[in-house]
Amino acid sequence: MKPKIVYFLKLTLVSALFCCLPRYIFSNQIEKKDSLISNIKNASTANAKITANFDYASFLKYTDTDSALIYVNKSLSIAKKENDERFIMKANNELGIIYWYKGDYKKAQTFLNEAYKAGEKFTDTLVLISARFNIGNINITQGNYEAALENFNDVLNYIGTSDSIRLAQTYNSFGNIYLYQSDYVKALEYYANSVNILERVHSSKDLALSYNNLGIIYYYQEQFEKALELYQKSFKIKESINDKKGMSECYNNIAIIYDEIGKTENAFRFYNKALVLLKELGNQQGLASTYSNLGDLEVKNKNYDKAESLFTTALKIQEEIKDKRGQTYSLIGIGELYYFKKKYTDAIEILKKAIEICQEINDNSNLLSAYEKLKDIYLEQKEYQLATNYYKLITSLQKDMFNEERQEKLTKIQSGYELKEKEKKIALQKVELEKNQLNLEKNEEEKSKQRIIIYSFAGGLIIIIVFSLFLFRLFLQKKKSNVLLARQKQQIQIQNSNLQQANEEINVQKEEIVKQKEIIEDSHKNLKDSIYYAKQIQNAVMPNDLYFNESIQLNLKNSELDYFIFFKPKDIVSGDFYWIASRNNWKLIAVADCTGHGVPGAFMSMLGISFLNEIIARDDINTASQVLNELRSYIIKSLQQKGDIGEQKDGMDMVFIAIDLKTIDYVNNKINIQFAGANNPLYIVKQSYRLEKDNNTKALVSELVEIKGDKMPIAIHHSLNPFTNNVFDISFGDSLYLITDGFADQFGGPKGRKFMYKQMKELFFSNSNKLMVEQKQILDTTFQNWKLNEGIEYEQTDDVTIVGIKF
Repeated sequence: MKPKIVYFLKLTLVSALFCCLPRYIFSNQIEKKDSLISNIKNASTANAKITANFDYASFLKYTDTDSALIYVNKSLSIAKKENDERFIMKANNELGIIYWYKGDYKKAQTFLNEAYKAGEKFTDTLVLISARFNIGNINITQGNYEAALENFNDVLNYIGTSDSIRLAQTYNSFGNIYLYQSDYVKALEYYANSVNILERVHSSKDLALSYNNLGIIYYYQEQFEKALELYQKSFKIKESINDKKGMSECYNNIAIIYDEIGKTENAFRFYNKALVLLKELGNQQGLASTYSNLGDLEVKNKNYDKAESLFTTALKIQEEIKDKRGQTYSLIGIGELYYFKKKYTDAIEILKKAIEICQEINDNSNLLSAYEKLKDIYLEQKEYQLATNYYKLITSLQKDMFNEERQEKLTKIQSGYELKEKEKKIALQKVELEKNQLNLEKNEEEKSKQRIIIYSFAGGLIIIIVFSLFLFRLFLQKKKSNVLLARQKQQIQIQNSNLQQANEEINVQKEEIVKQKEIIEDSHKNLKDSIYYAKQIQNAVMPNDLYFNESIQLNLKNSELDYFIFFKPKDIVSGDFYWIASRNNWKLIAVADCTGHGVPGAFMSMLGISFLNEIIARDDINTASQVLNELRSYIIKSLQQKGDIGEQKDGMDMVFIAIDLKTIDYVNNKINIQFAGANNPLYIVKQSYRLEKDNNTKALVSELVEIKGDKMPIAIHHSLNPFTNNVFDISFGDSLYLITDGFADQFGGPKGRKFMYKQMKELFFSNSNKLMVEQKQILDTTFQNWKLNEGIEYEQTDDVTIVGIKF
């Protein structure tokens, strides 16, 4: 069995159990959503607000973890004001579960430990069980098996034998630990006990987990069709409760089966389905394991570069979240890849690193895999003594893992389960047979009564038939020809009627189509005329080249500012805009990206320009950050934004600079600038001279500096902190770049991906010493070439605006 495949099956077990345990915080009824939102809106007391926000967070946590965090924190904030310690305990437990779900184990453990301490204080058994159980699962994920065993023994002490479902879930967790340690006998014993309990209590949510566990049992026995059938059953249940994480895990398990039976295309398809859900959920551990599995498939297809990229991405994530078990799978995958690429030295180094981790966490299955690959490498290198040493290690480890006694126990466990299944089917068939026997007896009685009635009617019917035949023979000869003619005439009339009706329908449809075509053409023309008129209005409001050129000049001695404006709307009108104004001794410049593009974005841009003109006319505005703070207030007030659920998130991102003319320093060749940003950054390419020691000459040195804007829009937001006012000096010769996100987000290139900020910054840096008109041409050429690649032209993704200024 391949190590990466085993890993995801095991990971699925841990994740599925996590989702099932805490009953009092589990809600999977989608139809409750409207009711929960209504509860939040109608809550009037502090206690009602706490409960409403918490219940909605519980509803969201398996489908939208980011929103769930917002609502839990809202309820926690109110609870802290009310000093409700019991609810603070409950909220900390919920936060721990959500962060576990997101793969942030450090935060998850912090909140779960806080909840556990409070649970001890208030003797709250439910919280104690939930916190201990989930801490145990985190310890499993991080390879801390002894700690995990201690956690689950604590859970057993709390629940005893009264709570069947929680008992079954805890048995599953014990099974997971032994599965990770390659003790398959103990693992299957615990799984079998869990399945027996769940079948007795008929829990549909937990039945999905049972199907998954049984699928793994059949997978280990290489009964792939049976395993696939059980995974598909598990998926249907998880889909019905909208458990996106569980669905992603089922996609992975199904892909694993398709990989085993040689259906590679199906495997790729289901891995990619899993990636879509995992990215939506932000689940780092699931993403890493899926990348690793995809890397294994790419190795099989001999796409070694792509495979290495996938393994490296997976390993980076696993190291960040301290997933030691995951690291071993990715390291072994990279080692195998280097083996195929004949990079034997690199392969040996990587595999030995994997062995160290395997020995640290007692992972025999992966240890065996690493030994086998090292043996193969040393055989290739003709290092026969080293190959023999690893062969001995393999043989010894296999004896421990797969001795006859263990195999016999495995077979007995599986046979016992299958026997119970057959007994159940026989019992059901026996009940069905008894029901059928009763029905047969009742039917026989009814048939006896019906026979008497039928015989009576049959006698009368025979008399009527004989008499009818006699009459029919008398008139048969006479009417034979008439019937034939009547039929022919009737068929001709029917055909004529059908043709006439069809012709009339065609004419009516033709007239209707012509009318609709004329209406659509008129509507399209009117709509297009309106949009072009809107474009004229927008162009009139935004500064033209002459006005911008006159406004931007600082009246420097013997020089003028060089600049360019790269403005490319996606549609006829734009949601981006640029703006310039002068006030006293200040030059004010802004570049903004409004919500949406086209007509909706254009309306927002008109609103933004109007408000900016109004704000800078006020005497109490003295800094760049004040302009953005006031603009945000204007937007929130004019759009009547309250931050309610379902409310439209209209607003804008902006780069705003203010050039202080009073600070021009001709001696040191510099000037003071203020900058404030909403989401978008300001880029500066600084020019300076460095004295070369060799020939005592000055060399021009360039440096790109990025000043980040605040991570919040000019609109309603959960954080309404004041915008940061950045103040700095610019030297003559430096270049500023004010941007929106359209250029970096444009899809294209050889792989149809985004251009990204890194490439855009390299463009600014590498061309900063050129004239601004040349830089604009380079940007335009680069943008067009990126969209048109190898005969494929990608649609423009968003409005694009870049203003460059060289001092």
